[in-house]
Amino acid sequence: MGRRKVVPSARRKRTEHIRTAVEGAIRKREYADMREAYRKQPDAASESDSWSNCEKYSGTMKMP
Repeated sequence: MGRRKVVPSARRKRTEHIRTAVEGAIRKREYADMREAYRKQPDAASESDSWSNCEKYSGTMKMP
């Protein structure tokens, strides 16, 4: 609410546009990094997780 009173509308839109562009660029880079990691070490069906020996879920969080 306070920002709207202090910052003119045009400037706020520009800031939001820049923020959106930066977030998009970061996301694009993260996806490129993931694609590269999967290219270097692809998933294999034989290496999938096994639930046969999973630990029991207690439902509580232990604090140190």
